[in-house]
Amino acid sequence: MLSVIWMVVFFFASAIVVGFLTGIYFSFRASVGDTPAEMSSWIGFAWVLIPEGVALLGLAFGLLGKLPGTRR
Repeated sequence: MLSVIWMVVFFFASAIVVGFLTGIYFSFRASVGDTPAEMSSWIGFAWVLIPEGVALLGLAFGLLGKLPGTRR
């Protein structure tokens, strides 16, 4: 059960980091003078793949007992 909780924590934490980095990217593009409203395809992939991948890592580490509270 704790492995699933760790998976959820890792998912949302990585989503927050990706959102923060996306905001920095758009701020940089706006300061340069480009139109930041146009969303690049890599941002969409990052929003989907990075949180899911990190969540799966959290689940795997939890199942292996590498995270606090998940010792075997």
